[in-house]
Amino acid sequence: MRSLYPDRGAHSVHQLQAHLVFVTKFRRETIDAAVLQFLRSVFDGGCQDLDCQILSCQSDLDHVHVVVQYPPKIAIAELVNRLKGVSSYKFNRQGSGKSLNTEGDSAYEQGDEPAHPSINNVKPPFWAASYFVKSVGTATLAETTGYLKKQEANRRAKEAAKRKKKPK
Repeated sequence: MRSLYPDRGAHSVHQLQAHLVFVTKFRRETIDAAVLQFLRSVFDGGCQDLDCQILSCQSDLDHVHVVVQYPPKIAIAELVNRLKGVSSYKFNRQGSGKSLNTEGDSAYEQGDEPAHPSINNVKPPFWAASYFVKSVGTATLAETTGYLKKQEANRRAKEAAKRKKKPK
């Protein structure tokens, strides 16, 4: 499991997090507690494949918010495509009367599978085509630009000190 501290790659140290929002097709109100639990499980599996980690996953009836930590080798569009594609596929595949689980097999003995009305009424595709993404960080934009300005001032001071030391 990944931590909230910076990760190391072969040529980088990184700490990338994004806030994603996926909306159901036609804003159908289909995300109840059971569906959210199913989506969390599917999202976790999809993220493990990409070396990512779900930090938070919450929902309203027609959209889901996901905060994810990811490595720089993964494009946001690739991550979104994986999460939405796999979850829509598994959700719609299991929407034909099967119980919600991530293995694709029924968790119940044949004959006593519960009907799940919010699943049986949904037709593919589950998600709307668009999504929202925002980078998440510990520093605000003002703090980051202030830090960069300090770095510029430090560089100029070092250059000036270097020029003073140089014999003419």
